[in-house]
Amino acid sequence: MEDNESEAQSVTEASLVAKILQFAKLNLSSVNNDVQQLFFSRSLQNNDVKLLELNPTIEKQISENGGKLHLKGNATDNCVLCTAEHTFEVKDTEISNSLLLVPGVVLDLDKNNSVKDDKMLSLRGTHVESICGSYLEPRLIQPKVNVLLGILESSVYDGPEKENVDSVKLTLTDILSNTLASDGEIEKVLFNLHAIELDGYIRLIHFDYLSRVIGSIADLIDENCWCFKSFDHGMAISILSELYPRAVIKHVLESHGSAVAATEDGSTDSWCLDEDKVCRYYAEMLLKPTQKFNLTEFLDAWKDSVPEGMITSLSQLDGMAFADRTSEPAVMRYFPVEQLSEDVKKRFEELFGVKKSWTLQEITPYVKPLCVGKVTVSVLVMKNARSFNKAGTKYFTSKYIRN
Repeated sequence: MEDNESEAQSVTEASLVAKILQFAKLNLSSVNNDVQQLFFSRSLQNNDVKLLELNPTIEKQISENGGKLHLKGNATDNCVLCTAEHTFEVKDTEISNSLLLVPGVVLDLDKNNSVKDDKMLSLRGTHVESICGSYLEPRLIQPKVNVLLGILESSVYDGPEKENVDSVKLTLTDILSNTLASDGEIEKVLFNLHAIELDGYIRLIHFDYLSRVIGSIADLIDENCWCFKSFDHGMAISILSELYPRAVIKHVLESHGSAVAATEDGSTDSWCLDEDKVCRYYAEMLLKPTQKFNLTEFLDAWKDSVPEGMITSLSQLDGMAFADRTSEPAVMRYFPVEQLSEDVKKRFEELFGVKKSWTLQEITPYVKPLCVGKVTVSVLVMKNARSFNKAGTKYFTSKYIRN
């Protein structure tokens, strides 16, 4: 009531408005005939409002997709803003000129440039509800999922006979709610980790157990003289479900292969193993126990271990292992990208700690996951390393080590 009375007493007369315009060297004919006057509320709600900068991605999420934005955070990490597919770090940025939040202001007024005198001016009062001296500035980042990986690794699935009822298990809802990343990015990470949903919980399959399942699939194909590029999906599940839970067999086939033929009604029972994924897994079975392997001996053992008809290639090991030809003799080193820091500076320290110099092709699988937006691998490498040429090849090494 007091604000309304103040407004009624403070509404400036039209004649005074005309004088103010004259002092400002503005002609009546150049202004709208509907004059809005701002009054400050007696109790400004400065702490109740936060302004958010809308970049194209966030604006599209709100306006076109009709989607929601989620702020996620916890006691130890800074909060993040998430759309359906992207994660943004939010920074409270100060602005030099304070912004006035005026809920009742009219922005789309019909212009009337025929104002000839102050009698044609229509006055209205509007209240300033809040003064904002900062806004939330979003910056696109890669999601930090190491914490999620650590939690999932504490309750890996190693077969029904080894289930621990007391281990911490998470549902998909738990993961989406508590992981500081967008839902789409989290689901992509879970897919790349070959996570499985068992009894309502998201689980990682123990490496040794998964090795046995993949080995059994390969043996079944070999025993029946099937081709890994086309075999009976349903029959494979039926036979192997005598050894392993049906859900596990189905999941391993789907995460390491795909359908290759469909019937007229859209159903299919012909399946193909993904050659790159299976070869990569067999390489990991050789490298993980020893961490490094004589390169020549590894290539021979790897070639002999994979299912018949599959062809191995070092490109299948990107981000999991690398050939270190600087050692004598040359070795294959087990170095999974998932075990490296998510911090850019620390990531490069770890890379140059295990190998002093890298070519751009060698280092790309370990740097690419850190790239966001328009930032490329080359940009990150040039910023965090120095280059030199040796025998016509360009290498990158730590900025703080001189050759």
